[in-house]
Amino acid sequence: MFHLLLAAPVLAVYGAAAIFVLSLPFWVGGLLQLVLTVFCRKKPVYAIPAVLGVAGVIASAVKLVPSVGVGPVAVYWLLYFVELLLIFLVVYNIKRAVLGLIAKKKASTDAKNGG
Repeated sequence: MFHLLLAAPVLAVYGAAAIFVLSLPFWVGGLLQLVLTVFCRKKPVYAIPAVLGVAGVIASAVKLVPSVGVGPVAVYWLLYFVELLLIFLVVYNIKRAVLGLIAKKKASTDAKNGG
C-alpha cells in the first residue's frame, strides 16, 4: 500500500497530461473555427479546422487504432466534428443577424439622407 501512495502523484500528473493532450484539438480547433467564422468572408476558409481534423483522424487511424481500438477513436473524433459544427452554426447565424441589422440601419440612414 505504501508503494501505491508513493506513485499516486506521478499517476496524477500523468493523468493530467493525458487529459491536456486529449483536449488540445478541441480547444485549438474550436478557437480556430470561431476566429475563422467571425473574420473570414469566403466560405471554403470555414472548413480549415475540419480539414485539420481529417488529418487528425488519419493520424489516429494509423497510430492509435491498433492499440486502442476503433470505437474510442471514432467517438473522440465524432465529438470533435460535432463541436466544430455547433460553433460554426451558432457563430455564423449570429454574424448573419448582426450584418443584417447593420445593413438595415445603413439602408434606413441612406433613405433619410435622400440617398
